[in-house]
Amino acid sequence: MNLINFNIVIESFSVLFCLFGILMIFVGTKMEPKTRLFFSCIVVSNMLSVVSNLLGLLFKGDTGRFARVIIPIVNFSEFFFAYLLSAVFTLYLLFTLGIKIKGNKKIGLLAGYFTVEVLLLVVSQFNGMYYYHDAANVYHRGSWFWLSQAVGIVLLIADAVILIRYRKRLAPKEKFAFWIYILLPAAALIVQLFAYGVYLLLITTSVSIMTMFVLIMMAQVERYCEKERQVSNLQADILLSQIQPHFLYNALTAIYRLCDSKPQKAKEAVSEFAKYLRGNLDSLKQNAPIPFADEFNHIKAYLALEKIRYDDDLEVVYDIKASEFFIPALTVQPLIENAVNHGISDLPHGGTVTLSTREFPDYYEIRVSDNGIGFDPDKLPQDGKSHIGISNVRSRIEMMCHGRLDIVSEAGKGTTATITIPKGV
Repeated sequence: MNLINFNIVIESFSVLFCLFGILMIFVGTKMEPKTRLFFSCIVVSNMLSVVSNLLGLLFKGDTGRFARVIIPIVNFSEFFFAYLLSAVFTLYLLFTLGIKIKGNKKIGLLAGYFTVEVLLLVVSQFNGMYYYHDAANVYHRGSWFWLSQAVGIVLLIADAVILIRYRKRLAPKEKFAFWIYILLPAAALIVQLFAYGVYLLLITTSVSIMTMFVLIMMAQVERYCEKERQVSNLQADILLSQIQPHFLYNALTAIYRLCDSKPQKAKEAVSEFAKYLRGNLDSLKQNAPIPFADEFNHIKAYLALEKIRYDDDLEVVYDIKASEFFIPALTVQPLIENAVNHGISDLPHGGTVTLSTREFPDYYEIRVSDNGIGFDPDKLPQDGKSHIGISNVRSRIEMMCHGRLDIVSEAGKGTTATITIPKGV
């Protein structure tokens, strides 16, 4: 087998690796949307570079009119998509490390570097500094070919520096995956500078991408399982915190007193009490966000019981302008309970609890406010009462829907808790 045929076989295997990767990305795995996008760009860029090189090999030495048109195009495409692959990989590395991409100066440098690479490649089409074609339409390296490889090596070195600096942010499998991608192609680039004619870079890049893909998926599965375990623990914790003996005792006592004086109202209170308990128990079964309407029903059941207890000292205001969204179970209700128990219960003349929802272009907002005594959000009051864990609610909102909980409170002026739920997550 001569060198050309050997390279054609290698390139064909590279294409198969890429096709298999595309199949796994879109059919065989459950990936985070942004990870899917990055891997799609990486695999497609690599495949286009490989296919371009393969076409260059197939038409090498063909002096026909079509071959003379196609050869410059595929040679340019091979270099261009290789540069694009390097840039996308760097973006993915920054994304995985949790480094902000939008507005980051590093991204500006990367964009400038990529632009310079492409401009030099365009210039090479006219002066042959990277490569040129002889009269027989055969590809030859130019005197500045080393520069075309050096720019790739520089970017890989930059990736390695970033990886070393932020290595603690990655799981072991993720670190190994990125090092595989950086080191194997870097070694192939160096070999190709001195071993002309053997196309090691493309096959090593394809193998590195597939290895990285498998390891990243394994790391994501482990992270997902850990997240599910944490969510389950948080759900159990918050359910236990909701089953408060004092509240149950007070609610039952209030219902008992209504039985003689207002039997119809007592029956309604028993119905609300059953709804409240059912809502608590059902929440333990929920491993995914629930419709806001379900959480709202649970809130109304709870406040109906508290109205029996506080009567006119508790005023409730509902300002619901959006309800077609999902939230983790038992995330708004605990904030309502905090507002009642730790906001207005100690006021001599009672107070008001307001629940409002709004829809914005990019997110939904749920706001729970009271005009009570206020408190320090970072410190639980030492009043002997059972407190719903704000950190628990915040953690479940972040983990289950990438949302955010913000609390603003001022002594004597009340408290406002705001939940932000982004759309499209």
